[in-house]
Amino acid sequence: MKGIFDSPAADASTYLREDVLLLPRAFPLPPGETPLKVACSGALTAVITESGRVFCMGHNAYGQCGVGGAVLVAAVEEEGGREAGRQAPKGQKMQKADVANVWTPMTPVQGLEKEGEDGEMPSCKSIKDPVVEVALGFQHALCCTRGGRAYAWGKGERGQLGNGAVVNHNSAFPIDLPVGTKVKRVASGFNHAAALTEEGKVWVWGKWQGLGMRSEGGRGVDLYEDQLLPREVEMPGEEGGAEVVVVDVACGHFHTSLLVKAEEGGKNRWRLYMFGMRAGVRTVEPVPTPVPLPEEDGEEEGGWRFGKGGTMVHTVLERVGGRGGVYKAEFEGEDTRFVPVCSEEQLRGGNDEALSGNQIEGHGAAEEASTSRKKVLKYTEGLVHRLALVEDVKDVTQ
Repeated sequence: MKGIFDSPAADASTYLREDVLLLPRAFPLPPGETPLKVACSGALTAVITESGRVFCMGHNAYGQCGVGGAVLVAAVEEEGGREAGRQAPKGQKMQKADVANVWTPMTPVQGLEKEGEDGEMPSCKSIKDPVVEVALGFQHALCCTRGGRAYAWGKGERGQLGNGAVVNHNSAFPIDLPVGTKVKRVASGFNHAAALTEEGKVWVWGKWQGLGMRSEGGRGVDLYEDQLLPREVEMPGEEGGAEVVVVDVACGHFHTSLLVKAEEGGKNRWRLYMFGMRAGVRTVEPVPTPVPLPEEDGEEEGGWRFGKGGTMVHTVLERVGGRGGVYKAEFEGEDTRFVPVCSEEQLRGGNDEALSGNQIEGHGAAEEASTSRKKVLKYTEGLVHRLALVEDVKDVTQ
């Protein structure tokens, strides 16, 4: 960002403030609102508070902060929802960008409190159906509530809002899922999104998430159509007739990952499936294909879960139980493999002598009765940087 500040564009003052972008600082929330969870994307930050509301700050040219106001570019006409009689969002006209950014999140995301509105906004009084999870795309956002409702707002010109219309929306609007569907997890990629229901079904929508083909911009490339309404992902059957349950979902830039658990003979066996565009391969079909889990077959008790790092870039896997471990996906054409997020060299600081008798997790054999190993506890990654929280763990051997 320093280069931009040294040579700013003529109109850059509206969008850039050095004290916010370069230096960490505390920011206020409305009185009584206590932060509970935080999510980030390229130009947007969202905070879920203990009251169950969502507050967003960042770039707002497409309404992705959800604070209302006519600041949106109207897209083409809406095409309607899944069922007749459902309201469809309308295109909204653009005003001068006097609210193009939200620097201080004092107004909660609008459209989420039709039930339980206390009439004294903002207020720390809890709402009846609080938001429990939020996921951010590049210029759109979505969330789900404790009661299983799912909403989206922001840029929707590629169907990423999942409401059957290609319009942008500056407040939360219900994602058009079948009546009675309860969502327990949401995930978002660059221009697409996914939801996992309480029944273990996965729905996807947005850019290139359709099953039909179309030509891309006259460039002679055939790609999959945009999916304006959520479509259910059909999972492949498991050998031996084992019952297959999707337990977690995550999105990368243009791909989606699914963690599946199958019970065989009283034991849980874990599987990983992925679909979508990976590593520049634009012909991958939008149906799940199996991908090997790192190192282990998943029989050990505890299993796997998707990590919070790597959002909008690639998938991050965390080992639950046992010795743990955090892995990220590497793409080679249509092949995918998972590697530790930090190599042995990085963990020991690039110095062979830094080991001093300690063993890096998963490398080498212990020669002493008591050694230590380095374990990655948490990992997160942006477009051009990454952070890992590492600790020394005592490893007592017999």
